[in-house]
Amino acid sequence: MQTSQTINRRSGSPTGSGIAGKTIPKGPSPAPILGWTPQQNLFWRDPVGYVDVIYKKYGLLSALGSQSPRWVFSFAPEYNQRLMEDSENFHVSSRLEWNVPNTPLAILRWSMGNRDGEDYRMRRQIMTSSAFNHSWVSRWRDSMVSVTERTIAHWREGEVIDLHETIWRLIHAFSMKVTLGVEEPQEVERIYKVVQDLFARTLSFSTWVFPYDLPGTPYRRMLGTVAKMVNTLQDLITEKRAQGAEPTDMLAAMIAARTQKGEALSDYELISEIYDVMNHETTMSALVWTLFLLMQHPTVHADLVDELTAALHGEAPTIQDLERLPLLDRVVKEGLRLMPPQAFTRRFTSKPLSYGPYELPEGAMIVLSSFITHRLPSIYDKPLRFCPQRWETITPGFTKYFPFGGPKHHCFGQMLGILEVKIVLAILLQRLGMQLLPNQRIDRRTHNLLLLRPKGEVNIQVSKQNRQFRSSPVTGQILDMVDLT
Repeated sequence: MQTSQTINRRSGSPTGSGIAGKTIPKGPSPAPILGWTPQQNLFWRDPVGYVDVIYKKYGLLSALGSQSPRWVFSFAPEYNQRLMEDSENFHVSSRLEWNVPNTPLAILRWSMGNRDGEDYRMRRQIMTSSAFNHSWVSRWRDSMVSVTERTIAHWREGEVIDLHETIWRLIHAFSMKVTLGVEEPQEVERIYKVVQDLFARTLSFSTWVFPYDLPGTPYRRMLGTVAKMVNTLQDLITEKRAQGAEPTDMLAAMIAARTQKGEALSDYELISEIYDVMNHETTMSALVWTLFLLMQHPTVHADLVDELTAALHGEAPTIQDLERLPLLDRVVKEGLRLMPPQAFTRRFTSKPLSYGPYELPEGAMIVLSSFITHRLPSIYDKPLRFCPQRWETITPGFTKYFPFGGPKHHCFGQMLGILEVKIVLAILLQRLGMQLLPNQRIDRRTHNLLLLRPKGEVNIQVSKQNRQFRSSPVTGQILDMVDLT
């Protein structure tokens, strides 16, 4: 693989393409008086759009400043490897975030994916031995099938549905069943509304423009919703501890789990982890984007329906069936390549160190992006095209393909998420025709969001599977992200 930079194996510094030795790559310039604040605001307003502009203008490595920069943008696979494997020098959270108080907001935020060191290793051992061992896979499959079939049973011929909200509700219903053991429709709906309210408030600009806990402020209202979510999960934990029965859901399994040293998760830790697991937003995003891409590529759509129908004859797939559906696997991989749910992530330096030509202080933030790396033409031919067939011949490693993060701090529900995407796709595509309503504006959700998800509605018309496959004209940011010609 050739990129415009390579790493010197002895020093770890980049060489070639004009940045040999300590030559500093170009990057954005600070604003008069305000310094780097405008650039940082632009990043958080639309992270995906910002890193795309930074890459196209400055290349694979740049920073806000040249002397001990505190923000670095790093997209080359060689750098990805260092960031993902060296967990001692590059942490997933900054030192300022390590010892946060046990407020409701902190409890929800500080799951395993945001922890480092021994705390991370302890939580990972608990999660691996309880909620995410292979003995649960068949149970997951059965729940996915029942929830999906119950959902589509209510769809009517010619009905127009918002794919974005519908898939989110489907994923939420499944999540409630397998993570919390909640199946009663009214309780599922109640928690769904709390989750939606929480997302809306935490992503609102008005919440964070004045982040003070004062009466009548959006921040105070957001904290009230956070407390409602924490109390809901605490009540479930208390109830399951009292029951003491054989675990039938992830939360109960996590309560019962112990490390090899006999350690258990506290209630606060249980709330953090189960909240992170139950919000399958990455799965929702992956499903919506993959269905969108299929509807916009009629030939691939038709070929996949043919494969599914020939192998499954209209039935839901078993775990074994999924192993003999190669096009389904390639479609899912390509959807995750082109529209990765976790479009970017960060690492923070744990001490002063050299990073390429830069001397970074402790706490410097390095942004790496699957959205950018997955689009490097040195790795992927015609990178903006949706081409599932490319996976017949390529096997990129984790430094070049990481839709769920790296090997040490990846999304812990990755296996569950991919399984869910495949099962839902197999059922929907066999039984339903789906047509995107024409001339919709398809944008990405922005503002403080680490995940790549649609903004607003994605309206489709459903029918029986009549094998009428055709694309629809669309507008919006999607045309900058994907080549639909």
